[in-house]
Amino acid sequence: MNEINSRDELITAMRKRPRERNKKGKEVKELMSDLANLSSHTEIDQKLIKRIAEVKSPRRAALVRDNDADLVAEAVRLAFNTTTVKSETIRISILTALRGVSVPTASAILAWREPKKWGVIDFRTWQVMNGAGLLERKLEDDGSVALQKIYGVNLSPYNWSDYIAKLRSLAKELHWKPQQVDQWMFWWHKDHRDSYPQRPKKVAQ
Repeated sequence: MNEINSRDELITAMRKRPRERNKKGKEVKELMSDLANLSSHTEIDQKLIKRIAEVKSPRRAALVRDNDADLVAEAVRLAFNTTTVKSETIRISILTALRGVSVPTASAILAWREPKKWGVIDFRTWQVMNGAGLLERKLEDDGSVALQKIYGVNLSPYNWSDYIAKLRSLAKELHWKPQQVDQWMFWWHKDHRDSYPQRPKKVAQ
């Protein structure tokens, strides 16, 4: 089965291939290890965010250096404060206010530090979840709607909010971490990329 067309099919495929949830590339392993070894999320700095951006949104990564260090520290502090900031739309917006930080990069900052709470969104995981019919929220009424819906590019904070809610629902049913669910979808898409829409060239993440 290469195409996943419903939530039930997605759950079934995940249960048949559970090893994929722990499969990670070398760079992601190193980043998750470095993030896990921090004594506090407040130690996430400009250099670490740039490394994350180089994996998730390489075309924009160089811009991370343009951020003021104090601004980076304040954004990170607020984004990880789940007591004060309860809205996922606001949380991701705080991080994407930083130069060079796209929605995929912002989600990785959260998920690779705290995989039990968050997962990563990118065009691969978006396409798998959207193909399964899980992303029902009406997207923004602008010129990027078609690209978002079909390809999973130019993702917005509102797209993230919808996605993370569905991701957590899948994680709860599977008894997995949210980050494991996104990791599984990432590798499924890579293994079955011909079953999904090909991203248009020169479109930012």
